[in-house]
Amino acid sequence: GRLYGNDLQIAERLLSRLLTFETQQSGFGLTATQDAHFNENILRGCSVLMGPGTSGLWRALAQSQNHILGGGPAELTELLEQYSKNLAQNMKLTYLNPVALVSPNIVMNLDRVENLTYVRQRFPRYHATMFRGQTLWDPYTHVTLPPAALIARQQQHNWKEKERIEKEPSAPHSAASAPISASTNHTKEYTAARRSASLPETPFTIVILLIYRSLGAALPPKYHADRRGVRLPRHPVMNSPVVTVAVYSNQTFVDGHLDQPIQLEFKLLETANRSKPLCVQWNHSSPHEMGGCWTVRDCIVVYRNTSHVRCQCQRLGTFGVLMDSSQREQLEGDLETLALVTYSSLCVSMLALLLTVLVLSCLRGLKSNTRSIHSNTAAAMFLSE
Repeated sequence: GRLYGNDLQIAERLLSRLLTFETQQSGFGLTATQDAHFNENILRGCSVLMGPGTSGLWRALAQSQNHILGGGPAELTELLEQYSKNLAQNMKLTYLNPVALVSPNIVMNLDRVENLTYVRQRFPRYHATMFRGQTLWDPYTHVTLPPAALIARQQQHNWKEKERIEKEPSAPHSAASAPISASTNHTKEYTAARRSASLPETPFTIVILLIYRSLGAALPPKYHADRRGVRLPRHPVMNSPVVTVAVYSNQTFVDGHLDQPIQLEFKLLETANRSKPLCVQWNHSSPHEMGGCWTVRDCIVVYRNTSHVRCQCQRLGTFGVLMDSSQREQLEGDLETLALVTYSSLCVSMLALLLTVLVLSCLRGLKSNTRSIHSNTAAAMFLSE
């Protein structure tokens, strides 16, 4: 059914309180460990509130006097991200399976990464069995994570220490078979125990992805260019799905500036009358705008065509593509059509003038000034064109 302003406010308050409560739970206190359909129901509720038809209602509510400060799609998005992180934190303890849910407007994916390699990995893995039987509304938008984004900084340090220990040469054996004293045995056992204690466990890494189909139109249209040389479009509009990405590795969330950038590829929502793409990140706690804003910091465009944009960002977070909605591309298309009609008409006109000159030239038997005047006029017009 159709939703109105009060419907959105009431549903948003209920979902916000429910997500806040679930974020504070741990272990088997999470409802998802007792109800197999809880995550799906939560996602469907959020999907209805963030659908394409609610963006106008959210903006009208934000401008009304009855609107409650701090609510809206921005807070709901942040709470859904916190709830997903809480699920990731408790996944190993509660033996929860990886999550791959597709609702009409939101994709939720919590994917466990078992074998960490030095190769970039692409998420979501749409062709995996966990997405089987679900209809994907955008199988092209994805994130490519480097190895540095899949391991926390402390874990990276432990891995480097492990490699250094493994590369240490072992003590050469003596050629003479001398008796080994008890103190020597004790020293070797202590060294082996020390090495085994220093070796870290295999990292337990979970990639958290939330892909919103039309969240960009529902979030407040606030933009901040905090990088030199970047100009915001005159008519800014979000023209891509919004992607939230986070990584939980060995009881720690990967945060801060990454040593290797991540890559995000977006499928554009509209291709006509869209130009000047900018990769932007949503900042929930911006000092410039109350309630959050879009910022261009730490993100650049590395590739674009008529339907896709690829971004490169130096940190994890919530990302999208901002574009200009001017009519420039439509004008260029009209100019091409006008040029085609003009040149076609010119060719037809020149052909007609040439035929006129030839016909009048064949009528030399007519002793008339009118024939020569028309012939000369047609020849002059042909040469001028």
